Amino acid sequence: MAAGSIFLLIIMVKDRVFPFLSILKTLGLFVVGIGLLVFTVPDLKSIVAKDYDKLEGKCTIDTAKSGRHHTTKTYFDMVYLDEEIRSKGKPELPAYGEANPYYCEITVSHNHQFEMDYKVYDWKTRELLETSD
Repeated sequence: MAAGSIFLLIIMVKDRVFPFLSILKTLGLFVVGIGLLVFTVPDLKSIVAKDYDKLEGKCTIDTAKSGRHHTTKTYFDMVYLDEEIRSKGKPELPAYGEANPYYCEITVSHNHQFEMDYKVYDWKTRELLETSD
């Protein structure tokens, strides 16, 4: 967006046409583009540099359907860490909810905003039940 707004600004300067509404739209696109960069660059930097954190411990798993197309989102609630990690897809597990604890290993971006992969184990036997790979 920021690059597109700079391109539009160059075209306006080249043609020497400066309508107020076009300038306002261009500046708006520029601000939105810079805002998106500011919010995503730290995450992108940690993903590219493979600066991941590994969360492990007792977790509960909940799923929720949302949206028009009924996409399923999975919520890993890491009990001892007070963290909730969102993931796409639905693990094929026998039961969900707070009454069914699992042992989870979740790899997330450095700021814990993006889940990279997960492994879900049985709480008692530590048998691997599900993996995102």
